[in-house]
Amino acid sequence: MKKTNNMGHYVVNTFLNQRSIFFELFLVAFLLAFGTNLLTNYLFELNDISKLTWLCIGLALIFIPLSVLFAKKFRSMKCKVVFPCVLIFNKQTKQLVNIPGYDFGEEIPKILSSTFLEKKALKLNWEKDSLNMVSPNNQNNQQINSKKLLLEAIEYYLLENLSAHLSDFFANKKGYKLCIYNRDNISDLRKNRILDLFTTPTDEREAFINEDGSKKILKIIKCTDKEQVLHMAFCNGAVYRRFELTLPQDSVTTRKDDGIITISTPMIEIEFRIIFDGFSTTLPELFDRYYLKVNNGNLITHYYVEIQVFVRFKRRSLFSIGWEYHAWIDSFLNSLSMKVNKDEFLEEIGWKKVETLLHIMREQNTPVVSTENTKSGKEK
Repeated sequence: MKKTNNMGHYVVNTFLNQRSIFFELFLVAFLLAFGTNLLTNYLFELNDISKLTWLCIGLALIFIPLSVLFAKKFRSMKCKVVFPCVLIFNKQTKQLVNIPGYDFGEEIPKILSSTFLEKKALKLNWEKDSLNMVSPNNQNNQQINSKKLLLEAIEYYLLENLSAHLSDFFANKKGYKLCIYNRDNISDLRKNRILDLFTTPTDEREAFINEDGSKKILKIIKCTDKEQVLHMAFCNGAVYRRFELTLPQDSVTTRKDDGIITISTPMIEIEFRIIFDGFSTTLPELFDRYYLKVNNGNLITHYYVEIQVFVRFKRRSLFSIGWEYHAWIDSFLNSLSMKVNKDEFLEEIGWKKVETLLHIMREQNTPVVSTENTKSGKEK
């Protein structure tokens, strides 16, 4: 299995390049073998060996090295991409801490907050079985309510980002054979309680019912050639989002387990796997105090979350055309990396430069102003 680096995720392009190189080598090998066969037949006419024997020897000389080459090139038709993420948990309030500028660290707390607004029972379960109960040595991790809910929140985050990316990618693709999956035909994905809640129509949710006109409801309408559709709605923290997955025809979506989602197309299978076992991680020394305004580091825990993406190329993909249907995979992985990878986030805000400046100011006893959103120290 190949594992990509952090310089960009181009699993489909890499596979297509390898396939192209293999077929080029196949053509060269065939032509060389054919030419060599003609030359030997001209120079050495051996009457004691039959033509069938020569044919078998020639085919063996062609396909044995090609088989070895094929085995080396496509030893594993599965690629693994890993995104290291971080979430910060306040042990006193039992809530996740908002991390400004870090999309993953901003959206997950919002998703949970909007869920708790309408589902009081889920909030009680979250506080009763809080995240600090999740431990690498706890054999009952899977039964802890807060872990199950966190995995569902991250699942929803991934699916919502994928939905938006696919809609943009296929928006102007005319003549493509596509299938649109929505709330009505994703019963397996709706086992995720957060996705099921946020995609439930507003007229079926108490938070959006506005009998006396006192509620301010923000609605975003999406206009198409045929109709106008409610795309998103917000009301006092409650959220509605229309959910659609635009995929190549004959694709199948499956939620195998908590934190495991699979999308299978005719040529490729993609599996998203969310790993959270209670392991802690570290952030730079001064990050909590000066970026998050958290003066007491004992009140918070930095939890390590890992998002793994497995891309498996099916055998038919070696000889199939129609790769324009799958070009979105590379662009989505790179877009996702910018949003969830904690290392890319720290690099984007230029934290090393900021931390160096903070250390210098502390050495010089210069008062340091704590700001909520210390942005990149890029030169102007």
